[in-house]
Amino acid sequence: RLHQLIPTRVLPLGPGFRAWLEYRSPQVEPRLAMLIKNLIDGERSLAHIYWAAFAEFENVTLADVEAFVNELVAKGWVRLKERR
Repeated sequence: RLHQLIPTRVLPLGPGFRAWLEYRSPQVEPRLAMLIKNLIDGERSLAHIYWAAFAEFENVTLADVEAFVNELVAKGWVRLKERR
């Protein structure tokens, strides 16, 4: 199934998002910036984000991307929308 990630608010997402980003950056940098850019540039499918991550970084796994996306969803910054 294809899902799109839809930002739930207009960018910028605010100080909470920025603080979270700063906290997470040392753990996953530079992957984080790339994934966020692809995520929020538009209504991208998860598949698009996976391929972008795999193309750019050798050691990114599907689980890495899924965990990252799930964290964004859990924080309420994006929502998933199934494509029909």
